[in-house]
Amino acid sequence: MNTLSLEEKNKTLSSRVLFYAFKWLSAFLISFTLATVLMAIVGFGVWSFIFSFIAFQSILWKIIHKANLIFVMIVDAVFVVAVIAIQLYITLGQNF
Repeated sequence: MNTLSLEEKNKTLSSRVLFYAFKWLSAFLISFTLATVLMAIVGFGVWSFIFSFIAFQSILWKIIHKANLIFVMIVDAVFVVAVIAIQLYITLGQNF
């Protein structure tokens, strides 16, 4: 029998809501960055940007919606390292 008090139920609910918000924000930022990079490289318009943003958002949400916190943080860390490496390549590549 489940005998959680109201305070314990609220605590678990708020932690779940916060976790889903973190996952959504992570997927939002990654998909926005990928869509912006794709728009800059290919040079397409606003409607294609919106379509690619929604496509990246749905793909990322499909990957991370059932993931735990550690997996989401690892995905974020890998993405940040990749973005920094690309930024360094663009910045230092002009000098060579």
